[in-house]
Amino acid sequence: MTAKIQNRYPGTQSFSSDQRSIFFGRDEDIVRLTEMIELEKMVLVYAKSGIGKTSLINAGVLPSLAQKNYYTFQSIRFGAYVDGMPSPNKLAEATLLKMRQEQNYLDKIIHADNSLWYFAKMWQLSRQNIENQQNETLLLILDQFEELFTFPTEQVNKFKQDLAELLFTNVPQRFIDEKEFLQDIKPDLLTPQEEKLLFMPLKVKILFAIRNDRMSQLNKMSDYIPRILLKHYELAPLTDAQALDAIRKPAQLDGNFATQKFTYDDTALESIMSFLTKEKTQSDNIESFQLQILCSVVERRVKEQKISTIHAKHIEPVKDIYQNFYVTLIDSLPIEDHKKLETRVMIENGLIEEATKRRLQLAKEQLGQKFKIQSDILERLVNERLLRTEERDNFQVYELAHDTLVEPILEAKKQREEKEEEQEQIRIKNEELRLANEKAEKERLEREKEAKRQRKVILMVGSVAVIAIVALIFAVILYFDAQNAKEDAITAQKDAENQKNIALKKEVEATEALNKLKSSEFKRITGEANQFLAAKNFADAVEKLNEAYLWTDDSLALTARIDSLRKIAGSEINFKQYTQKATELERSEKTWLEAIDLYDKASKLGYDDKSALNKKNALQSSYNQRLKYYQTKAQEYLNNKEAALGMFINPGLLLCPNDPVLLKLKKEIQK
Repeated sequence: MTAKIQNRYPGTQSFSSDQRSIFFGRDEDIVRLTEMIELEKMVLVYAKSGIGKTSLINAGVLPSLAQKNYYTFQSIRFGAYVDGMPSPNKLAEATLLKMRQEQNYLDKIIHADNSLWYFAKMWQLSRQNIENQQNETLLLILDQFEELFTFPTEQVNKFKQDLAELLFTNVPQRFIDEKEFLQDIKPDLLTPQEEKLLFMPLKVKILFAIRNDRMSQLNKMSDYIPRILLKHYELAPLTDAQALDAIRKPAQLDGNFATQKFTYDDTALESIMSFLTKEKTQSDNIESFQLQILCSVVERRVKEQKISTIHAKHIEPVKDIYQNFYVTLIDSLPIEDHKKLETRVMIENGLIEEATKRRLQLAKEQLGQKFKIQSDILERLVNERLLRTEERDNFQVYELAHDTLVEPILEAKKQREEKEEEQEQIRIKNEELRLANEKAEKERLEREKEAKRQRKVILMVGSVAVIAIVALIFAVILYFDAQNAKEDAITAQKDAENQKNIALKKEVEATEALNKLKSSEFKRITGEANQFLAAKNFADAVEKLNEAYLWTDDSLALTARIDSLRKIAGSEINFKQYTQKATELERSEKTWLEAIDLYDKASKLGYDDKSALNKKNALQSSYNQRLKYYQTKAQEYLNNKEAALGMFINPGLLLCPNDPVLLKLKKEIQK
């Protein structure tokens, strides 16, 4: 069987598990995250969008775990919520349904329970052999987990309850109660083997993947999964060296690729790296998604131009490559221009929520009905890696391939709309010019018609009285012209006087309306400021009063009031600065001490002291527990020096650099 032809770079798509051979630059991350998953029940991997979390999981971690022969993987992704979408539990059920047996003895206890625990137990029971199941583990990957929190609150609550049951319950109490009740009626309900399998521990691990700017939303899970943030792995952007590996190595691989092998010369690499590092101002801070789009464009040019060595001239201008990628792709579609415009409107208006700049998912039927997009175009956009698609509850949904495409597409939309506006203005002017020309032509024809009529009259009179008749006719014409001109002048004078009176009246009305508006807005804004003052929110009150300057003529009184408030707003401003910085530092264990100090400073400002003190005490408690955990585990693993140092002592010293217990253990190991 001939191997499938593949690209050397996935472009806008994430790497898949069968693309392990072209996935470069993340060897250390693969090892570290794999080891963490092996050790922990729950692991959270987080990074900025575009760094490559999904690719690391698919093409790095899962193939690494698959080599151990005792992992089963299931990936669940929800998609951003839109009206009419199934609940998170339904979406998870659709993914896990394949693990359910048609006939199983769990259904004899509770038929089609359809919880996460139920489906995981189905997977375990499908093996039917206790001895071979002692080490087998089900790993659930909850990718782009931030999407869960776009769903209605009651649906999120139901999912986290199910997830907690899966993680922390060997057999749910409802199954135990129902089994005991049924066995009283039917003692042979379960065989001894089935009874043993029912209570056999279920080995499940969860890998959460989430954007770092959405991590605070995980606090909504803490009531059922309190340790969700405990074991986390931050995926950093690519370093320059990692990026060079990801650029160069796929181009030199042998295999069934769409292009021949090729190389990059120094000028091309310098141009690419200069762009990816923003003129070397962000070295070791490179986004995988940007790199892959750029390299996929290079690969396309290699294929089209049969190039064996890439120079800088082949990839310029680099800065416009993402927006050009989108516009060029749409322009290359084999459809009429109006269909291309419909396709752009579908992407820019249907698959992006512009206000929040987030991707949306739409079903194939919705795209067809609302935007008249045909199936072959959607398939082409998926093949070109602009869109991604997946099966959801027996219907196909589509979305942009990655968050990083949102900004370039919105910029392309802005330029398109500006161009359309310019074209509309030109059309309006051309239409006005056409109408003016038509009017002028009509008037010219009327004048010519009148002249012909006059000439005809003159010719009919005869040659004898030509001069007298002509003079008489011209005199009559001049008389009537003069009368008409006089009447037109009188009418114009009356119209001018009427228009002047109307204008004066409108000016008075406009002045009155403006004064009413200023008074109304001033009352509304100062009312909001008073509400902030009642809540002792002085900074926001000052900000509101600054807005009020636009709506009052008494600026001196307002200035005096603002100056007075600013004197008492300092504590609030400092408090917010301290607590905001402390909250940021709280995300990393190694900066917990700094965060505790900032909460302590905030608690002494005389503004919301109780809140700051509670946060300080809570973090201090977490700090003490974490330090105690590292001390205890380091002592337990003391015989395994590498594990003790790498997993507990060194992380613990990042948390507390001067901890005497850990320093003593480290010194003991180093001897």
